[in-house]
Parts: sequence; C-alpha cells; structure tokens
Amino acid sequence: MRRDLARQAVVRPFVLLVRNPGVLVVAAVVLAFSLLVPDQGIAADVFRPGWIFDAGPAEVWSLVRSPAVLAVAAAGYTGKILISSAASQQLLLVFRDGRTTLPATLRSISLGTVHWLFVAELAIYALCALAALIGYLPALLIWRTAGVDLTVPLLVVAVLAFPAAYAAVSTAIVAAPLPASARERTSVLTSLRGRRVFGRLYGLFAVRVILETVLLGVAPLAMLDVVHSKPLATAAVGAGLLVPSLFLRGSCYALMLYALRPVPVVERVFGRYFTESEPVGAR
Repeated sequence: MRRDLARQAVVRPFVLLVRNPGVLVVAAVVLAFSLLVPDQGIAADVFRPGWIFDAGPAEVWSLVRSPAVLAVAAAGYTGKILISSAASQQLLLVFRDGRTTLPATLRSISLGTVHWLFVAELAIYALCALAALIGYLPALLIWRTAGVDLTVPLLVVAVLAFPAAYAAVSTAIVAAPLPASARERTSVLTSLRGRRVFGRLYGLFAVRVILETVLLGVAPLAMLDVVHSKPLATAAVGAGLLVPSLFLRGSCYALMLYALRPVPVVERVFGRYFTESEPVGAR
C-alpha cells in the first residue's frame, strides 16, 4: 500500500509533468512571482512588547490609506490570480488528459475561471481577516486594561491556522478551472466543512508549509552565506528550487485530488485519473 501511495502521490504526477515541458514555464513564473514578495523586516518589531497593539495598527492604517500601496496590492493580487489560473488550468489538463501544451493551456483559460477565482479568494481573505479581528480585539482589550501582552499566543494561533487558510486558497485554485458551473465549483470549496476532507488537506498543507519554508527560505539563505554573491546565489537557488518546486506542486495536486474525491464534480472531471491510479484510488 505504501508503494502504491508513492506511485500515486509522487512518481506518476512527476512523470505526467515531465512529459509536459510547458509546465516548467508556468512553474518558473510562479516561482519568480513568489520570490518577488519583499521581506519587510518587521519580525523584530512584532516581538517587541505591545507593538501589535500600539504601533502596529497605526502602521497598518498608514499603509491602507496610501493610494500607491493600494495600487501595488491590487496589481499584485490581479497578477497572482492570473498566474494561479494559468497554473491550475495547466495542471487540470495534464492530470485529466495526460498531455497539454503551453499555448493550449493559455487558450483554454476562460474569463469565468479568472472571475470566479478572483471572487473566491477575496471571500477567503475576508473570512481570514474577520477571524483574525475576532481574535485580536480581546487581546487588545487585555493589553489596554491589564497590560498583559498576548503577542506570542496570537502568533502561535496564526501559525496553526495558516495551513487551513493555505488549503482553502489552494482548493479554490483547483476548483476554478473545472469545467463545471459556479455552484459546482463552490461545492468543492465548501467541502472543506467536512471533517474528513478538512483533516486531510490541513495535514497536507502543514507538511507543505514546512517543506516550502526549507526550500524557499532556509536554502536561499544558506546559499547566500556560502556563495557570498547575490546574483550567483539567486541563479543557483532558482535552478536548484525549480525542479523540487515542480515536484512538490505535482505531488500536492495529486493528493488534493484524492482528498477532494468525495466531491461529485471532482470525481466526474478526474474519473479517468482515479481509475488509472487504482487500486490506491479505490474507496
């Protein structure tokens, strides 16, 4: 069973992606876009006693009020949606049909896919922001009245909640290009309310967060310390992380499909893939 699981989750997805070289282009764009996210260097400030209750809100408000920051955020979000739509469309075609090309992928992206993903991700971020606010306000009240700093507990909760938010966004990305109605796509997202689906996806993305932290965080820093040349380190890190990133994304996509298999539209669209992966895909 473990050998079959390895074939289902790792070997076969990787073979499918290698047979479709256009995936490398999209993977490179996704990786480059991810690396463009700047390091704001606020970790030290966050751990300063009371910073997130006193200075933090003022700094956040100053950013929200800035038209330039809002314009950059809107452009970045739009770019992320377009890149995510292309990557998800490509993976759908590869896993459903076994082969695709980059031009075919780009031609098959519909405006409805982009629009649905745009709205779905905004809704997820809004829910996350609401949940964060619900947790933040009591901690703020305790700080103002009793002087007790609950920064560390809040950060612990945020770290534990991050895989859930990551799973929700990734599920929306998987659902967006499905050849189905908006209601059926939404049913994929709402399946996260089920304990079985949520538990599997939470565990999957908890592991993925750890692996991506090592690949995209620890490894680049180590290369910079050893090579002492930012251009060379960047080139080496990019080349060294592209294949592992592709490998990880393909395996994660395959495991997500099996976690979401109880959703009827996922079973319908990827029925052929599930059948060819038996007996692991058997229920």
